[in-house]
Amino acid sequence: MAETTSPDGYFPFHWNEYTVNAENMTFRMLIDTSRHGYIPQQESEQIIFSLNQLHTHTYAEMFICTAGTIFLNTEHGTIGMTAGDAVIIPAETKHVKCADNEDAEWFTISFTCIRRHVRGCQNLFSFYHRLCTADHPLIIRGHMEFCQKALRLTESAAEKLPAMTALALMQLLSDFTNRYNADLPAPKLHTMKDEAALNRSALLQYIIASQFMNDLTAQSTARQLFISTRQLERIMKKRYGMSFRQTVTDLRLITAAKMLTESNLSAEKIGRTVGFSSKAGFYREFVKKYGIPPIQYRKQKILDPS
Repeated sequence: MAETTSPDGYFPFHWNEYTVNAENMTFRMLIDTSRHGYIPQQESEQIIFSLNQLHTHTYAEMFICTAGTIFLNTEHGTIGMTAGDAVIIPAETKHVKCADNEDAEWFTISFTCIRRHVRGCQNLFSFYHRLCTADHPLIIRGHMEFCQKALRLTESAAEKLPAMTALALMQLLSDFTNRYNADLPAPKLHTMKDEAALNRSALLQYIIASQFMNDLTAQSTARQLFISTRQLERIMKKRYGMSFRQTVTDLRLITAAKMLTESNLSAEKIGRTVGFSSKAGFYREFVKKYGIPPIQYRKQKILDPS
């Protein structure tokens, strides 16, 4: 189990990871440990693509609404959710959650599975892989009992062994499938090489999202992925359209801009918090992206929040 928290406690990466090996797969899940809808890891990843635009993940994301109304914009259209509704957004499906109503309460549980090449096991991988890679969002409506079970799972997760929590989600997803009154698509077939690339992409996304405020470099990240720096840069260009350094710097700057408008921390402290080693470097990169220094940016946003 892993928990990540940002420096100074401001940017709230509060999420827990749980993993279990079951039959021919490794099942990995992330639980949002906050209430009222904050998405810890996912928020940082959304920033990579822009806070208000469609984005994708390398894992599936289950949205659960327990009060009020929320809306998800996806490449397949807008999905409205009320209390008792649950939606699974499959991996690599473009989506973004719209602004909440004040009475909305919701949370997310994210998951993925990796094939284990072992003999004499039941094929659990194919079952859960279908949920992760469906070609459209999967929706159940009006099942508050299901949503309450999911909520209790997140609330009690810290009290259980990590493997038991992951197994509980596996059971919950099985229940979801039973309630989903449609045939799930056949799992997408991948070669071992494809699966290795998908797993590497998921780990890369995790590293960037959870470590961008630290001294994160292409060299240290490549070592974590067991690939060369040149291979890493090719992956970055293909997935993010930028170099590793550009991607991390852009994420730091957008996070800093958000903190400038939502906190009273000094610009210098914000620069250090998001990962810049010097005030001069932070100011230089900020002006390059936004055209004005951080302090002026804050003043403009106060005068004109739009």
